[in-house]
Amino acid sequence: MAATIKSVAEMAGVSIKTVSRVINKEGTVKPDTLQRVEEAIKALKYTPNKAARDLASKGASVLGYVYDNPNAYYIIDMQKGILDVCRKNNFELLIHPCDASSKNIAKELVDMVDTAQLAGLILSPPLSEMPEVLSELDQNQISYVRILSGDGPFPSPLPYVLV
Repeated sequence: MAATIKSVAEMAGVSIKTVSRVINKEGTVKPDTLQRVEEAIKALKYTPNKAARDLASKGASVLGYVYDNPNAYYIIDMQKGILDVCRKNNFELLIHPCDASSKNIAKELVDMVDTAQLAGLILSPPLSEMPEVLSELDQNQISYVRILSGDGPFPSPLPYVLV
């Protein structure tokens, strides 16, 4: 069974909050207590649960890649490139194929961001070029990066990547 923050706290003889302070390097823990907690973490081989930390901090570390492109090679290449960058920056990637012609596509994307607690979206064409989708994302204060076809420059102040 994997070690938990509770088992670390019990072994070190401290509260869960104290273990949390040590993990988050808050600096408000006495040196002898800090040492006991660090020894318990090492002895139990405890690693914090990333999903739980994200929920507790309300800091999302997942991006959504949204596409409607039937070309499998395009999608595979895009996913590989996006995954490489996500991994380097400690992000996970939720891949979401969709039907851009759906009349509820903008609402579908907003609901997905809310439900999955995404940090933002990466939009491929044609979604990245649909004013109604971009407007709905802007109204809901959802961060996004647009993948656009062409060699630009585009007049948009929003982040975009040209392919």
